[in-house]
Amino acid sequence: MEQHKRFLKKVIKNKNGCWEWTGSKNLKGYGQFYFNNKKSGRAHRYSYIFYKGEIPTNLTIDHLCNNKACVNPKHLEAVTIKENVLRSNGISAQNARKTQCSMGHALLGSNLVLRKYNKGIFRVCRECAYKRTREWKKKVRTLSDLKTALNSLIEKK
Repeated sequence: MEQHKRFLKKVIKNKNGCWEWTGSKNLKGYGQFYFNNKKSGRAHRYSYIFYKGEIPTNLTIDHLCNNKACVNPKHLEAVTIKENVLRSNGISAQNARKTQCSMGHALLGSNLVLRKYNKGIFRVCRECAYKRTREWKKKVRTLSDLKTALNSLIEKK
């Protein structure tokens, strides 16, 4: 209980419902709190464990309020890492929410292609992919025709 009193001394309850962590924070803005004989843990994880119970295996804690310094257990939810990333405003989440390619074609149904590259799976517009392929083949044909023409000129000399 002494640990929890120490925890609550570093919390200010805001009007918006967030429990703002006033203790030390890491470089990313998450509150740091020493608990369970560990050197340092994240304050929001302590709050979740204290008020809601153990964090299920393979899940992470998401701030529903998008405030990294918030430790209000009502604002914390255990979710998969994928869910947490997709709820954020990071590049992966922004791309996942896109409904059109850069040319304005719909990214769904038969126009959506999933391509596997080294670093993962990407959504690609089929219409734009066809266009890029046609342009590439045209360049290859042009280069091939130039090579043939050059070879025939060399042979004539």
